[in-house]
Amino acid sequence: ATRFYYNLNKLNPVITDIYNTDGFLNQQNIADGQIVVQRVMQPKDSYRAGNEIYSAYLLTDFYPTEALLVNLGLRYEMSKQWVRYASDGGDWYSRRRNLDKNDLFPALNLKYAVNPTNSIRFSASRTVTRPSFIEMAPFLYQESYGSAQIRGNEELQNGYNYNFDLRYERFGKDGDMLSVTGYFKYLDSPIERIQDLQGGATLHSFKNADNGMAAGVELEMRKRLVKDLRLGANISYMYTNVKLPQSGAYTNKERSLQGASPILANADLTYSPRFGEDRQLNLALLYNLQGSRIHAVGVSGLGDVRQQTLHTLNFSAGYSLNKHFNLKLQVNDLLNRDVIFKQDVPTTGQEMEVERYHKGTNFEVGISYNL
Repeated sequence: ATRFYYNLNKLNPVITDIYNTDGFLNQQNIADGQIVVQRVMQPKDSYRAGNEIYSAYLLTDFYPTEALLVNLGLRYEMSKQWVRYASDGGDWYSRRRNLDKNDLFPALNLKYAVNPTNSIRFSASRTVTRPSFIEMAPFLYQESYGSAQIRGNEELQNGYNYNFDLRYERFGKDGDMLSVTGYFKYLDSPIERIQDLQGGATLHSFKNADNGMAAGVELEMRKRLVKDLRLGANISYMYTNVKLPQSGAYTNKERSLQGASPILANADLTYSPRFGEDRQLNLALLYNLQGSRIHAVGVSGLGDVRQQTLHTLNFSAGYSLNKHFNLKLQVNDLLNRDVIFKQDVPTTGQEMEVERYHKGTNFEVGISYNL
């Protein structure tokens, strides 16, 4: 993290329009010395981190009957994750946090073929969610101007997930597909982004909840409309619930899981004609809907901060010139919607807007060569 301090003591502008800040806060006044910009980076503004994972697994497939496939697996992992950081007092990398774990991750997958076009799948597994380095490193930083300050938590532990899925699939001609999935997840010590109290600014951090659950249903389809034109879509509804530590300072003792949207939807319209054996054009319009979700959990009387429902639309184009050369164009966020955050006010039962920004529409162009 880097901080920039602006010294305006030598600046004495004549302001005729208070809304035209570029008239005096500009590069020319910096060059003339009327504005002095000082760049400051202290030892506590950086960290070093690493993670080593050693693993081994056993996997087998067998058919108890001709229509039933059983897949069994067991994975052993030894993980050594660490972060070295400076204290707020400025000692250079004087502290180190180690998160060393030895884990077993079993997995079971079943597939029953009812007939050549219909099948039923069931899966069960145990997985891990490790804290990222930035979540473990307890130094203060901001992601953007005016946003909340963030400080990692060196006491974070791994979260573990127990996953169960039941899926029905139906395949048709020309690659058409329809599926319905029901799922349940038990979350042991899930990692959540929380708020904390700090004078003068909002502070976000990270913490392990006791446990939680997520359950939902997903509908997915792929359909050929006409030659070379396909439509794909999926929509899911998810219910989540988190149980919190009795000794914690959470404002709401029961709520949905931080970061989980109850409604998610995606759709894509793809046109992909071929021109000979090697040349192909791919055009795709991609839509995504993300329902309202908790962005940061409220503690000590502060309400939860919720990111409001967000719609995004992207466009992707690619063209294969031959076996080696490919051209690509990607246009992101055509709708250019604002990302809006609102905070619950427990005393009034209302919401207040606390942050708003938009990333802006952007594009990427590229060329690749395949050996």
